[in-house]
This record gives sequence, C-alpha cells and structure tokens, in this order.
Amino acid sequence: MKTYLLAVLACVIALPIAWKLDAPSSCFLLAAMASSLYGGRGPGYLTALVSSILFDLFFLLPRFHFFHSHESYLRLAVFIAAMVLATELIAARRLAEESLRQTQAKLAQATQIATISEFSASVIHEISQPLSAMVANGQTCVRWLSTDPPNLANAQSAAERIVRDGKDAGGIIQGLRSLFRRSPPEKTPFDLRPIVTEVVSLIRGRAEREK
Repeated sequence: MKTYLLAVLACVIALPIAWKLDAPSSCFLLAAMASSLYGGRGPGYLTALVSSILFDLFFLLPRFHFFHSHESYLRLAVFIAAMVLATELIAARRLAEESLRQTQAKLAQATQIATISEFSASVIHEISQPLSAMVANGQTCVRWLSTDPPNLANAQSAAERIVRDGKDAGGIIQGLRSLFRRSPPEKTPFDLRPIVTEVVSLIRGRAEREK
C-alpha cells in the first residue's frame, strides 16, 4: 500500500515541477522510474496512468480537456509508450537482481552443505581409526587369553593398547569441542614410535592368523 501511495506522491511532486520547467515528459518519466525502482511494476504502472491523465489535462492543447487534435494524441501515445517502457525496463532489472540474490543464497547454502558433509566425513574417519584399533586389539586380547595356557603378558599389552586407543578417541572428541568453542590451538609433542609399534603388532597378529 505504501508503494502505491509513493507512486501518487511522485506524480503530485512531478506536476508543479513539470509546469514550472515546461518539461512534463522528463518529470513524469522520472516519477515513473522512481516508483518502479522502489515499488515495483504495480506502482510504476500506477504512476504511468496518473501521469498520462495529468499530461493530457495540463500539457496538451487545449488544456483541461480530454479531446485534442491528432497531433496531440500522437504526442500522448509516445508519452505513454515511454512510461510503459521505462516501467518494464526497471521491473526487469529488479527481477534480475532478485534472481541473482536467490542464486547467491542457494549457492551459499550449497557451499555450507558441502562443507558440513566434508567435515562430517573427516570426523567419521578420524574417530573410526581408534575405534577400529580398539576392536582389533580386543580381538587380539581375547585370542591371547584363549590360548592354553593363556598368554597374560600379550593379553595385557593388548588391553593397554585398547585403553590408549580409547584415550585417542576421547582426544579427538575433545579437539572437536575445542574447535566449536573456538579455543586457541594447542601444540604438543608427538611420539611416532608407539604408532610404528602398533602397526607392527597388528601385522604380526594377522600374519600369525594366516599361517
């Protein structure tokens, strides 16, 4: 409703200026462009309609009459065509801008979804590694305890690795919590020897099972 009131107000403002400058086409065209730009196609066409009536009454000879010569009607037709063209051009521009905004919003949403998917895959991969190691060490521990006599030393080592892998999984979860809390990153020394030992142990266990 406000945009249509803006259209009427634009015509009211344009009329005395057009009368003063004797430039009705420019003033009413500017009013139609402003109404279309800020209100859309509806207010733009309302401005074109009101401007055409005012143009007919105040600027075509004889003034204050709706019946004119053929030349005056031609002038009115050109005026109306210019108003309609300006309204359509600005409406098309508004439509293109709105389409661009929607496309950008969809692109931003797609980017967010892709980022979340990639992050989720990375988290699953990081957590699945210690969990898989815990399962493997649990199976190894059961196998050492099932021997006759039970190999308690190797079973204890496997149980210790299970505890270590559980702590690793907990460390990953704690790191994720720190990430979401935007905590400052912490740098700690890391020893590669336990990882090498773990790999050798896993390979030895599989090799023994496949003998």
